[in-house]
Amino acid sequence: RKSTYIKEVGNFKDPKRLAGRLFTNVERQIQRAMRHLRPIIEDRLEKDAQYGKKWSGRPNDALSWLLNLAEGKQRTVRDLTLRILSLNFAAIHTTSMAFTQILFDLAANPSFVPDLRREVEAVILDEGFSKISLHKMVKLDSFIKESQRLGGNGAVTMTRKVLKDFTFSDGTMVPKGNTIAVANYSMHHDK
Repeated sequence: RKSTYIKEVGNFKDPKRLAGRLFTNVERQIQRAMRHLRPIIEDRLEKDAQYGKKWSGRPNDALSWLLNLAEGKQRTVRDLTLRILSLNFAAIHTTSMAFTQILFDLAANPSFVPDLRREVEAVILDEGFSKISLHKMVKLDSFIKESQRLGGNGAVTMTRKVLKDFTFSDGTMVPKGNTIAVANYSMHHDK
């Protein structure tokens, strides 16, 4: 019983991993995701092995994209599940942040609400709610784009570590090991 517990908890030399396994339910959530994804992943792996990566009817989805790049141990149910969970986290996280910023901007600028509401109600009344009808909500689209332009995800974006010395065409040199980023806030608030 004790050896099973030690195996489940992991390596005692890594206290962060130990704490993570003891005090969070992350592993349980990964197992839950694997139960849902296992049949799909195994079916896709089987078909890829049987027909190759370009079989007729192969879905054009995130799992296929991951499988196109995965090699060796990356083609396991656990690894693919972790990659899908990471993609989901990124997608949900950024969408939630964008939606929250839009709500903040609406709350800060209530004068826009009546026009946006009229536009949305008119389009839905005429077209119903669909992907195509969303394209007809021009004011809403502009409000969302402006909210994202001004709110954004922070002062800087596209943070990158310089892997080798680089010299720009104007002579500016960035040494290896430095971190660079685009000044997102300054660009969008320049007057």
